[in-house]
Amino acid sequence: MKKKIMLPLIGVMSLLGGLTSCGGGGKSSSTPKPSASSVPATSVAPTTSVAPSTSVAPTTPKPPAEAEYGNGQVSLTIWAPAEQFEQYSLLVNAYNEAQKDAAKTVKLKVVGIGENQVGEKFGNDPSKGPDVFQMPGNNISSFVTKGFISKLDVSGRTEVSITDETLKTGQVKGELYALPYTINTYFLYYNASKIEEAAVSKISTILSSATGTEKAMGVNVGDGFYQQAILRGMGLNLYGEGGTSNSSTDVLKDNEAALKAASIIYECNKNPLFDTAYAGFAEAVKAGTLLTAVDGTWNYKTYKENLGENFGCTVLPLIDGVINGYTYDNQLGSPIDNKFIAINSSLSGAKKTAAEEFVYYVASDAGQKIRYDKDKIIPTADNLLKDPEFKKSFAMADAVSAYYNSTANFSNPTATKFNSNYWNAAIAFSGDLAKLTTWDATKAATAVESFGEALLA
Repeated sequence: MKKKIMLPLIGVMSLLGGLTSCGGGGKSSSTPKPSASSVPATSVAPTTSVAPSTSVAPTTPKPPAEAEYGNGQVSLTIWAPAEQFEQYSLLVNAYNEAQKDAAKTVKLKVVGIGENQVGEKFGNDPSKGPDVFQMPGNNISSFVTKGFISKLDVSGRTEVSITDETLKTGQVKGELYALPYTINTYFLYYNASKIEEAAVSKISTILSSATGTEKAMGVNVGDGFYQQAILRGMGLNLYGEGGTSNSSTDVLKDNEAALKAASIIYECNKNPLFDTAYAGFAEAVKAGTLLTAVDGTWNYKTYKENLGENFGCTVLPLIDGVINGYTYDNQLGSPIDNKFIAINSSLSGAKKTAAEEFVYYVASDAGQKIRYDKDKIIPTADNLLKDPEFKKSFAMADAVSAYYNSTANFSNPTATKFNSNYWNAAIAFSGDLAKLTTWDATKAATAVESFGEALLA
């Protein structure tokens, strides 16, 4: 019989200190989560006055890095994160070699602009954009509305094995506009020498596995990207059923669920068994001072290199037990999201044809294998994910399979206020709850109300 935790987590600290450990067998790329439209700046201490005679030269922003690869007949420009330049060197050369029609071969200029900068750089004029570009999923709907991207069609293309369900993430009203080339979500990474596989499925056993000064779980609840797992795990639709409403949110309708979410966010901020200092998660898990961490797929390579044979990864855990007076039996999920590649709607003729062929190659089994081999970019290609030989080198294979089979995962809302309001509102919500010295349901309810109002403002 499963034993329930009958005390608030803060209150079980003295008990957990006496438990023994359940021992068992970097660098971060450009952040692919949707970015806030305007994130409040961190307060900065006043600077020392500069003497009038001292002149300070204005700083000029550095232009993005650029590189050219391939010797094909059609010149294309692509925006991609600077750390992917070597991937594109390999991709364009492999594409040109495989391309039987010389008129479709490519000379590729890569400009170092990250996915989250694409919307800002495009502005309202597609002619200012590149021929090909990568982007996060939250840009697709607005780009289609603005007429920035062309339709794509992979029907009959056996080299592209992305499932129909995954392709839907790049569709608007049933039409395909962008190809998902890697998963953009998060998992629970863990150090298998510090915590057993059987313990990582529930929050209660994760917390009870920490001993001494160890922290049990890292989760950046102040960031809406990760906070959404808790909100949605409590059954809250942020922008109405289907995520399409700019005038309705469950945060203001379902007080019990909203307070349960607030309780967990408060706990993560206040309980010393949790770590919210996101920048140090990977190194802390490697050192064994942090047992588990909720982190993005883009950091898979870092965790794998850090942990080696002790690498562990799974889907997010079940929140169980009684915490701050609320009873939990809530399975957390992750966003159903990907990173995408698309082509500019302003292209035509031979340039458009070459761009389409190149994009199909990047999204193909062969193209995704190149990216994985180079930088461990997790594929969306179904043939790769099911290939026994590929799975031998892919330590996240079981976790990704569990992710695709999970019913707890969720799609990001498509309501326009999700992008314009949610991200800053989530920061403020976590901050308000972090100010509580002890759990106070009345004050938490005030924070919930402010959060809900901010979502719809």
